[in-house]
Amino acid sequence: MKILPEVTVLPESPFAPPHHSPPTDGARPLDTFRSCLRWEFGFTCSVCMLHLADVLRVAGRGWGILTVEYVVPRAANEDEIHRYSNCVLACKHCNSTRQSRQERASDGARVLNPRVDAWGHRFVWEEHRLVPAFAGDRDAEFTAEAYGVNRPFKVRARRNRAQLVRQYLQTLLRHAEVSARTVRQTKRPSDVRARRPSSRRGAVAISEDIGRLRNAEIGWRARAARRVATLPHRSRLSRGPQSQDLRELESTLRELAEERAAELVAFSAIPRDTRSQRCGCSDSPTLPGWLADQLLELPRQR
Repeated sequence: MKILPEVTVLPESPFAPPHHSPPTDGARPLDTFRSCLRWEFGFTCSVCMLHLADVLRVAGRGWGILTVEYVVPRAANEDEIHRYSNCVLACKHCNSTRQSRQERASDGARVLNPRVDAWGHRFVWEEHRLVPAFAGDRDAEFTAEAYGVNRPFKVRARRNRAQLVRQYLQTLLRHAEVSARTVRQTKRPSDVRARRPSSRRGAVAISEDIGRLRNAEIGWRARAARRVATLPHRSRLSRGPQSQDLRELESTLRELAEERAAELVAFSAIPRDTRSQRCGCSDSPTLPGWLADQLLELPRQR
């Protein structure tokens, strides 16, 4: 399964419309275009860059609906809402925040168009906030303000995903390191006995691991504490790392990694609902390259 990265890298090129949806001929653009837009934009709001999974976790399903945003609003030109190239994917919050605000501010600043302007050239991430890449870029400032891209719940959503993915990757790496140490110590017990100083450092490392597991954050703190309580006490480890100690630590880390992986299933790049498996143009659509290239492979759990 492919999951979202810790932080979404902003696209370096505009969203050129690869889908070829015909005009709506009076039908609601939401009904006609949304399935294609969801795939074209990778189930990601083209303005605030929150994925559907991010919004659902922190704002609930009501705000999590991805909808159609008109670059040229209905109030400015009624006919434009029926053209696919005037439509982008946006979360309901961005859509409702802008509403019918005009394309230009009183000082001439314009709302950026994801189909014309590359977000990676106009914005950067700063403490999980989407801010103008260059000081004085009024167009980027006006766009961020018009859509409310840095409302508190959006910043919280970005931080939440970053923490969960980072902790999972750190646990996975630590598990691999401990597994390697376990194999070495199991296969070469004589070398372990001969290297007392290294064994001492190994004992400290295990003790530090246990301390870190005790302080595990987010949803795993209580579960980590219960597992760590079964590990050897620090005073016992001070005599040197034993193979059994390492095996128990390796097992604990593996279980935590599996639990964290299960939590990250919610960040699947492609929503699991069946309606998302097709669009109006193709029976087997694919994610856009800018997003597909940065996804992480979630190992299959036992």
